[in-house]
Amino acid sequence: MKTLKSNQLQNVLADLDKGDFLESSSEELAKLILAVRKVQKPGSLTLKISVDPTGDAFTIGGTLSSKLPQPKPLSIIRYATDDGLVSLRDPNQGEFPEVAKVVDGGQPEEVTQVSQAQ
Repeated sequence: MKTLKSNQLQNVLADLDKGDFLESSSEELAKLILAVRKVQKPGSLTLKISVDPTGDAFTIGGTLSSKLPQPKPLSIIRYATDDGLVSLRDPNQGEFPEVAKVVDGGQPEEVTQVSQAQ
């Protein structure tokens, strides 16, 4: 086997889809790097080169796929009521009987009964 030029792959990548394949690959790599930096999780970029025989010549094609890391959706904490409903209030926590709203002067403005939140 003859020694291949070290830039053969670079030349093929540059020629695929009139240069658009290489440009798209570079853009996807930049998206991947930004996503990995933001989410702090790994991702991947896969370049696949296919070579098919066409008589005495070859058809060379390329496909690109990326797997960008996804941020974990924010979770919430809720409690379940005895009848299966979701509530902000912990059913095992007691209630305050009254709450006073204090205004700037330090005097209570009104006293209200605290109701159970659901």
